[in-house]
Amino acid sequence: MHVKINCCYFGVKRSIIVPLLVFFIITVFSNCVFSQTTGNITVKAGVISRVSVLSKSDIDFGTDLIPGRSFSVDKNSVSAGSIDLAGQSGKQVSVFFGLPEALLNGKSSMPVSFADDDGIFLRGGSSAGEVFNPHTVNTTNFPPDGSMKINLGGSVHPAPVQSAGSYNGLITVNLQYTGN
Repeated sequence: MHVKINCCYFGVKRSIIVPLLVFFIITVFSNCVFSQTTGNITVKAGVISRVSVLSKSDIDFGTDLIPGRSFSVDKNSVSAGSIDLAGQSGKQVSVFFGLPEALLNGKSSMPVSFADDDGIFLRGGSSAGEVFNPHTVNTTNFPPDGSMKINLGGSVHPAPVQSAGSYNGLITVNLQYTGN
């Protein structure tokens, strides 16, 4: 016994059904694809101005030090080291000093030290500033005009048998924005 399945529905032949079915699928799904829209997002980034550093004056202990007697320069004196800074208004900056342990003259050395209150941040021309420890990383904010000054004092300690001559050392200041 053979069973014959009639592939025609409602009198429509298979050769017409398959193309109609394909057309229907493409039409339905292409409406989904063609009905999509796109949008844009703008990418923005602003870079703040770099911190500028200008060395104004060196720490000057003078030329008449007496062997065996320590001598100090106050952070607020005209002999203090001074650095002018300029940066972005209101932005926080970290400040770290590389401080020498001795001043050198050829093979001779003379100890130099910096107290925990030998640094000061000055803003707006005021002599009353923010005292800081130059041995630690310090943070401070630039004032509205974006400029400030750092003064640094210290002490030298000539030995009783200190060799005569001119002694020098180098202090480095490292600054960077904190992102705050």
